[in-house]
Amino acid sequence: MLLQLLSTAIMCDSSHSCNYSEYCLQRIIFLAPRAARSHNHIKFYLVENLLAMNSDVKNSFSSFYPRHLSRLSEMAEKAMHAEQCDSILIHSGTPKLHFLDDYHSPFKANPHFVWWLPVTQSPHCYVLIQQGRKPVLFYHLADDFWHVPPQPPQGFWCDYFDIHYCANLTEVKQKLSQYRSTSTHRAWIGEDTELAKELGINALNPDSLMHRLHYARAVKSQYEI
Repeated sequence: MLLQLLSTAIMCDSSHSCNYSEYCLQRIIFLAPRAARSHNHIKFYLVENLLAMNSDVKNSFSSFYPRHLSRLSEMAEKAMHAEQCDSILIHSGTPKLHFLDDYHSPFKANPHFVWWLPVTQSPHCYVLIQQGRKPVLFYHLADDFWHVPPQPPQGFWCDYFDIHYCANLTEVKQKLSQYRSTSTHRAWIGEDTELAKELGINALNPDSLMHRLHYARAVKSQYEI
């Protein structure tokens, strides 16, 4: 039932039939377990599971991804060389609370984070890009009483990253310290600049670097299409 509704929602989404798509997603939310009743969480969780069932789609993603990642790595290295930085730390983002409430708004990941890997619903994660080295993912894996227990990432893309699991910011700092840099030669891409300073990074969303990356994002790879 859930997958049937999701299929209809996706088809309506792609044809811009927004009202009926929204109705289907609301039905999914009603039918889903209470612990998972977050609009975006359900949408992306079920989309990922539906894609996992479709081997043709999955194979297409996995075949296009290496070329996509190679292009990003080459572009990032050129940008870092031009901007005289040795690495870039990209934050996935942080959930935002509603005003005077303890309920979070639906999470939307930093587009520069999602550009590198298909992880859309995981806050508190980081991707470290370095010149001539494999990308590094610091994946938030905390045991939280109030939410569905998180699971380690799985997928065709995992082999392309060195992955560290971190329960909190202290662990991120410890594991990040393995990858040496300086406060001025590591750039931060993310909304929470105070968090960047806590991690010892002072180059916060540098304009010239961001202009280069924004320009590159305008051209879509086959993986993105």
